[in-house]
Amino acid sequence: MSSKNNKTFNFSGILALVLAVLILVIAVPINLIVSYFDFNIDMTPSKMYTLSDTSVKLLDSVRDKKIEFTILCDLEDIKEIDEYLPLYYALEQYKSYDNIEFNAYYPDEYPERVEELNPDGFFNLSTADIVIKCGNSIKKISSNQMFSDIYDDNGNLVEQKYVGENLITGAIKAVTEGDIPQIYFLTGHGEKSIDNYSMFTANLNNYNYTTSELNLSETKAIPDDTAIIFVCAPQKDITLEEKKLISEYAENGGNLAFLMSPNESPERYTNIEDLMFRYNISMDYNRLYESNKDNIVNDDKYTISVSLPEANENSDVDLTSDLNTIIEQGIYPYMCESRTFKSVSGPDASIVETGSILQANVYSVQNTSATIKSEPYGGTEKIELGNTLDLAFYSHNTQNDSKMLVMGNAEFMDDEHVSAGFTIVPLYLCLSSITWMYDSDVDMEIEDKTRSFDNMIFDNSNQAKNVMAIFIAIPVAFVVFGAGVWIKRRNS
Repeated sequence: MSSKNNKTFNFSGILALVLAVLILVIAVPINLIVSYFDFNIDMTPSKMYTLSDTSVKLLDSVRDKKIEFTILCDLEDIKEIDEYLPLYYALEQYKSYDNIEFNAYYPDEYPERVEELNPDGFFNLSTADIVIKCGNSIKKISSNQMFSDIYDDNGNLVEQKYVGENLITGAIKAVTEGDIPQIYFLTGHGEKSIDNYSMFTANLNNYNYTTSELNLSETKAIPDDTAIIFVCAPQKDITLEEKKLISEYAENGGNLAFLMSPNESPERYTNIEDLMFRYNISMDYNRLYESNKDNIVNDDKYTISVSLPEANENSDVDLTSDLNTIIEQGIYPYMCESRTFKSVSGPDASIVETGSILQANVYSVQNTSATIKSEPYGGTEKIELGNTLDLAFYSHNTQNDSKMLVMGNAEFMDDEHVSAGFTIVPLYLCLSSITWMYDSDVDMEIEDKTRSFDNMIFDNSNQAKNVMAIFIAIPVAFVVFGAGVWIKRRNS
């Protein structure tokens, strides 16, 4: 019986040709169109390149307000840096709103524009900083705040967080609502004038706070926009009426900072002490000095070396860790003429958290070899010192969320001492405490946008070669093998 030779048709080659033609006909034009119109689809899980609904909703609600938006660099330069693309695309979307006057330029190329942007010199502006203004309200966002990088123990970048959208949208909300926090410096008790703190207040302005003086004996009320009340080196006590006003302000969640330079007056600060007592703090009438002439700083025995205690591991408040990192790099902290404080149990002790944040460099008062000593100064009673010489405390009423900072001196942050540089660490400590008491950034609760980076660590070169073989050589071998099979079948 003869059999017929049946010819088998292989459509794989024709199918491959058709698919290739379709790719050319469809994909290429689509890419050309997308490239021409600069159209992008955000496929990232965290939508890194797209403004959140929160931002869009806010921007739509303020279309009737003129907003000046300035970034101090060229947008095209941002676009060229891959990790900055989330910021670039966000800026492009902010820029698309008609009521936003968008400007982008380098500060060194247009110094006259920078001066117009910052006529009072309050802001320390640098490349890639952002300034947002609406009416008389203005906020600055530093470029180093935009991203947060996370590294592993080997120094490899494992995750990058883009937090800029929360900051920028929060700044737009703040300036359009005029919600810039106000810090008031109390007057009327011989305090140092705010004019003595021009460098310090410039720092506050740079952190997006405004500053003014407040005389309660004249206003008879604490302004509604008060974020923090500062009391700097008063020469006499506040009045009962002022104490009542300040107490009510604190009970409603207000924040207080007492910078109590020692003075020789025998008068006690009874009303101020009462306010501190409710925050578990007692004030001493003394001043510290360095008894060893070899350790005297700047020919002043009252300028002493200090340290920042480690944060309490059971507390959420940490005002010292970052500064201790700076100290470890060789910046030695000093504090000028200062009194001490003690932690006590006040009437609200169960709902108040208190902790030391600045101490004299002695192990304890009982350490007779310590060269830093205490002498009575002012007041009417002999002071019994605690086990440590504490120069500053923070305190937080967890029930009403009011906060208090006390420091044993107010001169450390005046223009004279800031210029000298000896007290730079206590200055930063004070600034950190201000942020802790009242953060000037408006939190829009926009989630951080993250992307992860995978790293491979090899113990030796052979291990690296083996991995390369797996990821490169083996796939190439499969390709060669597949090509051989295809040729054999084609010729069969």
